Amino acid sequence: MTIAEKLRAEGKAEGKAEGKAEGKAEGKAEGQAEGKEQGRLEGQILAKQQDLTNLLDKRFEAVDEASRGKISNCKEIGRLEKAIVHVLDAESVDQILEILEILDIRE
Repeated sequence: MTIAEKLRAEGKAEGKAEGKAEGKAEGKAEGQAEGKEQGRLEGQILAKQQDLTNLLDKRFEAVDEASRGKISNCKEIGRLEKAIVHVLDAESVDQILEILEILDIRE
């Protein structure tokens, strides 16, 4: 092996190591960003679920466990927000749950 070939091999190995380290760092940063976004979204969903449950409790005095379960199963912020908007106009908890189900079918 000539000196030039040795230098090329060393340069190639160094470049490969640097590329691997950079790729690892970028992947870690992207993973952290995705994790933060997922956590933020889950927090917003939980807050909307709690808001809807609290409003229904206030409006209709008590929300049964089955209804709470249906609200907890809704994981889409848009649907939860639409249900929240209709709480004041609803005549029963079931009307709100119907809104969640209707929106579920359409979306």
